[in-house]
Amino acid sequence: MSARTALGLLESADARLSCIDIGAAGGILPTLDAIQPRADIVGFDADSEECARLAARSPRGGVRYLHAALGRDGETVTLHIHANRQASSVYATEYSRVNSYYKPERFEKRGECTFTTESLDRACARYGLAGPDFIKIDVEGHELAVLEGYSGVPLAAEVEVYFHPWRKDVPLFDEVMANMRRRG
Repeated sequence: MSARTALGLLESADARLSCIDIGAAGGILPTLDAIQPRADIVGFDADSEECARLAARSPRGGVRYLHAALGRDGETVTLHIHANRQASSVYATEYSRVNSYYKPERFEKRGECTFTTESLDRACARYGLAGPDFIKIDVEGHELAVLEGYSGVPLAAEVEVYFHPWRKDVPLFDEVMANMRRRG
């Protein structure tokens, strides 16, 4: 469904949509930006500096950026920080596979940090958020862990998946899709 069609439907509705963008570095999904007048949008990101930067440049109401490292509740993970910070992941990059990619230097490791993840269920309770109608998850391979940390079923979801294992032990499409099918 296009953003224009969705906005047209929302204009005649009484309710506002609840949308969550997990992995919001760089700003919310453009489709969400288009429906923002009829939606409450929360962007989550594990990078506290990025959340602060986004919050400072987001002057309008209806969009919030919150710092949280989402996944399975209480899991300790190590984030491999890359030259392009938005390509950073808790899954180590298989450099032999990405050397033929466009601009492989963006995957050069620049450091790492360890943190404890929080489930989306717990984060929603902590911030007083209703379960989302729409959820977008783009967390560089950690999508399955985020889904496993959420007990609800959104009306719609956009989830990044991997078809090629260029990160070590990353869950691939079949695993993520099986989880989504089990939950309806």
